[in-house]
Amino acid sequence: MRIKSVFFIFFILFLFIDARSDLEDYTYVPLRRKLKYAEEFYSLFRENFKRGTDNLNANVFWLLHALEYPFAPPQLALAKIETPDQWEKYKTLFRFQVYYLITDTYLRLGERYEKPNILFFNYTFKKEILEGFEIAKVYYNRAKFYWEKAKKLAYDAWELRDIDLYSIDGETDKWMDRVYKLVYSRDQEMNYDKEIKERIEEVDYKIKMLNRGEYKK
Repeated sequence: MRIKSVFFIFFILFLFIDARSDLEDYTYVPLRRKLKYAEEFYSLFRENFKRGTDNLNANVFWLLHALEYPFAPPQLALAKIETPDQWEKYKTLFRFQVYYLITDTYLRLGERYEKPNILFFNYTFKKEILEGFEIAKVYYNRAKFYWEKAKKLAYDAWELRDIDLYSIDGETDKWMDRVYKLVYSRDQEMNYDKEIKERIEEVDYKIKMLNRGEYKK
């Protein structure tokens, strides 16, 4: 009877674990060698991560490494490369995409430290809130720094727009679409200059509110 009870408990635990596990938990494959190409680090970026601070910082870590490491040989690129011009366009687009993602990720990180509203009872934690705002500003200013680099590369890539680049799995097509929205159509989706400026101004305004003892009524 005791053996049956133990077996039953293990059986229930197995069902519980299985029901709460993702397929990825059972398909993990360890790295077989050190990463050495920019594209390999780029592939570690996870757009659909839960947007926790650790996950966002991990994404920035991989993206910064993608900028530091050499490109994979053309035959391993994320587009079909047959000419030097295509290779140049591919590298320009790749770097633009990485800087764009770093910018966006730093904005997401800043959001995590910025309090939406200052209410009368928040003054109990005034010191902590002010510290959070200062951290948010650090992230927003980093976003501004990397966005300037992204913009320059976007204009460089636009100059190469007549060079055909055949995307693998549509990856480089998405990059070029962002360049088009930024440089040509001036899409608000890509107006990070305005967004970063407004976020920094909003943080400065809330810091002044706190220091003056004001709150949202």
